Amino acid sequence: MAQAAQNQIKIAFSGAPGVGKSTVVNELAKKIPANLTTAIVTDVARTLVKGGVKINGESEYEDYLAFLAVRFKDMLQATADVMFYERTLLDVLVFMQLNGHASGWLEKLTRELVQWQLSQFTIYFYIPIEFNAQNDGVRIADPAVNRKVDEITLRLLKEYRPDFVTLTGSVEERVGQAYAKLNEKLRPR
Repeated sequence: MAQAAQNQIKIAFSGAPGVGKSTVVNELAKKIPANLTTAIVTDVARTLVKGGVKINGESEYEDYLAFLAVRFKDMLQATADVMFYERTLLDVLVFMQLNGHASGWLEKLTRELVQWQLSQFTIYFYIPIEFNAQNDGVRIADPAVNRKVDEITLRLLKEYRPDFVTLTGSVEERVGQAYAKLNEKLRPR
């Protein structure tokens, strides 16, 4: 049975498109003890694109609202003992800033939601760019744009979640670093 929401371990990931967030999340989830339930809240971009939502440099105000609504709902409906979030509301703010749309009421709302959500996470992992993203037709593959996304992400993490943990190296090294940090939270108290 899943623990009460306040006892959940909620683990978030941020980083530019294509840095390996999904790969690390999937490998890390395999290491969770069998007596704990796990769930992965995946990135919703591909699903939203199919519904007509514009992403990356094409996003407009209603598109940001769609991302905010889905990610906020996912946070509230989480029920597993260990929750993994491949992206967070912070990523919405990153893209608003990247596209020059971070102003007015929508920026204020987004910042309030980011502040709330980031305070809910047990651990927040950041994965920097260490190789070029593969073009899959959805994610940004332009290295210059990805560097800008990375810079904004890092700046906002320092503002909202300065205790974030950076994961570097090969997939195995990143997963090992993440599991070492997670294992501190899994130990009985």
